[in-house]
Amino acid sequence: MGGCTVGPSVRPASDAAVETAPAPEASPSRPSDADGSPAPAAPVERPRNPAAVSLQTTAEEQRAAGDLERAAATLERALRIDSRDPRLWLALAEIRLEQGDLAQASGLARRAETLAPAGSPEAARARALAARAAGD
Repeated sequence: MGGCTVGPSVRPASDAAVETAPAPEASPSRPSDADGSPAPAAPVERPRNPAAVSLQTTAEEQRAAGDLERAAATLERALRIDSRDPRLWLALAEIRLEQGDLAQASGLARRAETLAPAGSPEAARARALAARAAGD
């Protein structure tokens, strides 16, 4: 380490007077409820598997063409890739409902609801679909 010298640490005068401000109790980006408690955070959606999304798109095309069996098989393939995607379970539940398989549609919708973030549109759709399949 020849030629290297280390001098005393010098702190600029402007840093010496810096104080940490207290954190605000409420954030403008996160509204609070009427009682002053923070509002619940929005549901967190996990990233979707691109291959499963592509298969879901194919299944939607097959469904639109009236080929419900192929659409269901395609969605089952997508579920083998990503079994934690509530949208795939919902899509398959909708097809089973169209096919008149109410028991399976209801079970698939309930599975979608357990995987969907609480309060998400997917959770609401799953509850509605399960109710329809149950005849409610």
